[in-house]
Amino acid sequence: MLAVLPRQAPNTKQCELLIFQAPGNLHNLGARYAEEALQAWGIACLALPAELGVPEMMSEIERWKPAWVGFSCALPDMVEACAPVCRALRDAGYRGGLILAGQAIRRGSQVARVEAAIACPTLTEVRGLVFQTRAKSA
Repeated sequence: MLAVLPRQAPNTKQCELLIFQAPGNLHNLGARYAEEALQAWGIACLALPAELGVPEMMSEIERWKPAWVGFSCALPDMVEACAPVCRALRDAGYRGGLILAGQAIRRGSQVARVEAAIACPTLTEVRGLVFQTRAKSA
């Protein structure tokens, strides 16, 4: 069903939340559902459809300038696989917030070893973080 929906990139030069696939996540259904719901709540959000390497992620981050970067984690091992990616993004200069979400987070996977990342089991929590950031910058 999502394949027939037109992709709606944010109509601004800045994206509040950019969603990447966690390492090893081969599908993007959850991320696309999240994108649709968050856009319906008025959040400039974009979910990228495939796993990217850090240089490609940084290119997208530089293009969209997100306040938050999220990772869609379907399985528990994907949560830990995000740790080196998050460190690499920080080393490359990304200073915004990091969110881990998805089925693995909803089922209780721990993010303790993923430095500075926030676990968001629900989209309502993601929305709250984005709205807090928006209020602080206003």
